[in-house]
Amino acid sequence: MTDAQAAPAAQHVNFSKFATTASPTVDVPMAVINRPVPSQLDEDKVLRFMEDIKVRPGQIQARRKRADLSLASPPSLPSATTPGLFLTAPSAVNWQKGDDFTPIEVLRCVAPDGQKYFFAFGGCHRYEAHKRLKSETIPGRIINVPPSAIRMYLGASAPF
Repeated sequence: MTDAQAAPAAQHVNFSKFATTASPTVDVPMAVINRPVPSQLDEDKVLRFMEDIKVRPGQIQARRKRADLSLASPPSLPSATTPGLFLTAPSAVNWQKGDDFTPIEVLRCVAPDGQKYFFAFGGCHRYEAHKRLKSETIPGRIINVPPSAIRMYLGASAPF
C-alpha cells in the first residue's frame, strides 16, 4: 500500500489500546495508586479540572462501583492489537462543565511474592485535581499487566 492509498481511519472510541469494554470504569482508592514518575503539570489545567470535578461529584460517583482490588488472579490481558481500541482525539470530544473525565489507567501487577501493586503513569492532571480535592477515589480502569511490564517502565527502581 502506498502513501496515496492510505487505509481508512478506524472508528475511535474512548478507550486506550489496552483497556477494553471488559475493563469497566471503577472508583479506585487514591491510597493504593503508586505514581513513580514525577508529573509535569500545567497549573491552570489542574485548577480547571478541579472546578469541573466539583460540579457533580455525587451524580458521577453514583454510576460507578468501587474497585475490587482483591482479585486472586488477574484476568487475561487484552491484546494490544484488538481492533477498534484507540484513543479519542481531544478535538472530537465536546466536553462540558461537569462531564465525567476519561478514567485514568491503573496498571495492576501481581509481584512474584503475590503482593499486588497499582501504578498510574498517565492522567497526571486528573490525578492531581483529585488529590488536591482530597478525593478518596478516582475513576479508573484497572489493566492487568505482568511484572515485566512494570520493570520495563521502572527498571531497577521496580519494587520487585
